[in-house]
Amino acid sequence: MWILVPNTLDQRVSLGLQPVSVNRHVWTETATAAVWKGSLGSGFDYQLLWGRGDSSNESGVDSEQDEGWDGADNFAINLNKRYSPNLSAGLFYLYQMNDQIAEGIGTVNSREYELKSIADNSKYSVSSFGVEMDYGQETSLGRMFVKGTVIGQSGTIEGVNFVPLNGATNPNTNYDLSTFLGRGELGLQFGPNQLTYTVLYASGDGNEQDGDFDAFIATDVDFSDSMIFQENMTSDDYFAETPYILDKGYFMNKLQLDHKVAANITVSGMIVYNRLAEDIALADGSSSKDLGLEFGSKVSYFPYPSLELSAEAAYLASGDAMDALEETALQDGKSDQDIVHVAGRVRYKF
Repeated sequence: MWILVPNTLDQRVSLGLQPVSVNRHVWTETATAAVWKGSLGSGFDYQLLWGRGDSSNESGVDSEQDEGWDGADNFAINLNKRYSPNLSAGLFYLYQMNDQIAEGIGTVNSREYELKSIADNSKYSVSSFGVEMDYGQETSLGRMFVKGTVIGQSGTIEGVNFVPLNGATNPNTNYDLSTFLGRGELGLQFGPNQLTYTVLYASGDGNEQDGDFDAFIATDVDFSDSMIFQENMTSDDYFAETPYILDKGYFMNKLQLDHKVAANITVSGMIVYNRLAEDIALADGSSSKDLGLEFGSKVSYFPYPSLELSAEAAYLASGDAMDALEETALQDGKSDQDIVHVAGRVRYKF
């Protein structure tokens, strides 16, 4: 439901189930929320938000003692300004709180390292602060652009026990959160082409036994920088939806070329070096951060604006860190298998 604030068309309030976006690295989903958007003087746009997310209880059933993620409160403010036709910048602050401790201790594991999962039977207070910028400039080669995002997180998470990938026991049930994420994009648009270099670093946790969470944590997001590790066209069959891998963070370097064959056909090719921010322990006693080098391509065709026909393929020359994700019988400290991914879809938007 949308409401125009009296006396101005520059202020809108929306209530109920709706798309919510504070920052695409932290929280973007459909959620129950109250959102106030508008414009201030001097060219500032703002968003004020209170929201609750979708429940993800491990049991699948809410109770009065344990309402899960849908019992968490989330408060956010976004400020953005276009300083010139070439430069825009903004900042956001997101405060999230939950008090759902029931009998016993909740759990969170390395594979489900998201705040929406921790919310089940927990108490937390988490702050995320970020700044963003987007700069573009015409040059003799084409339009050059630079984009950047920096986010810091802090807070506490109580009433849960962390279970690392190797299953080792963590004796703690209360954790201090201190993390950061940085992302930069440098690109050039020339003719029907766009060449983009992207670097992303999300902090990871190097000690699975202490009372600190040093790994950046998202609430609910949908990332597809890598077709191998993140969401892809077969969106029910992917390893992660987050800008990090497990609780070990992510250090990604990606070079992508997009070429418009026609106004409604785009072909893309990419090379992605996938690396963890922190070492992961391997079966032979060694450790590694190297997930491998990924080669990918995709094509998108829009016969009509609302109809998309797409296909993609990717190949991962696996690094040794992939050994930790293999079946136990195959783990020997070295990666045994490369990965091939091929997918296609037909999508119609109403």
